[in-house]
Amino acid sequence: MTYTTNFECIRTCCLTRKRHERKNLFRINVTKDKVISLDLEFNQKGRGYYIYKDLKIIERSKKALPGITKLKIDDSIFEQMIKNL
Repeated sequence: MTYTTNFECIRTCCLTRKRHERKNLFRINVTKDKVISLDLEFNQKGRGYYIYKDLKIIERSKKALPGITKLKIDDSIFEQMIKNL
């Protein structure tokens, strides 16, 4: 029996609750030390929050993500997301 390995992981956007392929999402990573970073390669350890790659969603996430993560998020994270659209 052979298995195909060319599938894409499906993740859910934490704001829209819609499912997308991982390549269409940004990942915000929060480590145990409460360090927040943008994980563009999806390989950092920690809790990941996925956000759909859309300008309206990113603008909306500026208000919503601090409430979801219960942490203050620096504006540089959002600027990096807009730059990488």
